[in-house]
Amino acid sequence: GEIAIGHNRYSTAGNSSLNDAQPIAATSVLGDIALAHNGNLVNKEEVRSRLIQDGAIFQTNMDTENVVHLIARSKQESLKDRFIESLKECIGAYCFVLASKDKLY
Repeated sequence: GEIAIGHNRYSTAGNSSLNDAQPIAATSVLGDIALAHNGNLVNKEEVRSRLIQDGAIFQTNMDTENVVHLIARSKQESLKDRFIESLKECIGAYCFVLASKDKLY
């Protein structure tokens, strides 16, 4: 496709390693996605713990990866609906951008 997203990290908390750089890219049953976020997810540890209990394996320390796992585990049919459902589980102040092959959300 002809869609791209980028992210400049202003580190106020957490790591600043290359492994924790955004956007995070993943392949889902609905195709390739890329996700970037800015903000603070205050329930990130609770969500991550639940996902790990359910079998999720994390590759980074980013709370953004929580949302990737939530999208992957959603039973909604469309990527948009999976994204919306996932964000309903995130408490805090944030903004996200999600890119698929042909759309930005």
